[in-house]
Amino acid sequence: MKEVNVQALLTRMADGDDRAFEELYMETRHDVYRMVAFLIPDSHDAVEVANEVYVQLWKSFRTYDGNRPFHFWLHGIVVRLVNNHRRSLWRHFRRHDMLKQTLRTSDPQHHEPMNDVETRDEMMYQVMKLSKKLRTVVVLRCYQDYSLEEIADLLNIPVGTVKSRYHAAITKLRTTWNHISDEKVESSHEYRITHS
Repeated sequence: MKEVNVQALLTRMADGDDRAFEELYMETRHDVYRMVAFLIPDSHDAVEVANEVYVQLWKSFRTYDGNRPFHFWLHGIVVRLVNNHRRSLWRHFRRHDMLKQTLRTSDPQHHEPMNDVETRDEMMYQVMKLSKKLRTVVVLRCYQDYSLEEIADLLNIPVGTVKSRYHAAITKLRTTWNHISDEKVESSHEYRITHS
């Protein structure tokens, strides 16, 4: 894309010309989507991040320094959002592991036969089955990393209430989780016997 065209489009955008943004999108979308697709293998996530690039472009185009190449500035947005996405994924898996560790039985003989994807999906399914009050506390504590005191402040309830809800939720999840894990062990054991 020619830089002179970009400058003209950015000027029109600053003047409130929505059509200019559409033209800029059409001029740059193949480059942006291709770059994001190379950096994020999951196609669904790649599309979401690429769309976010244009949200950020719209919010910050007035900060673009016309003395530098536009594609360099745009690629900077792409790299920043891809890195944010990766950090977000890492935090998600870390929170998942935190909840899994909380629910894990203290029995050293207990094994989790499910793979990570099955475990994560099953766990989220069980969390979603909790009552709204219990689910809210679990999500804020285990998936958003809030302290019990912060949760109490967010929900405008006493810390003691948060503690009791969290304890009730974890107890319920642990009971359900151990039952599910035992069923998985039994079914996998039956499979090995049948097919051995």
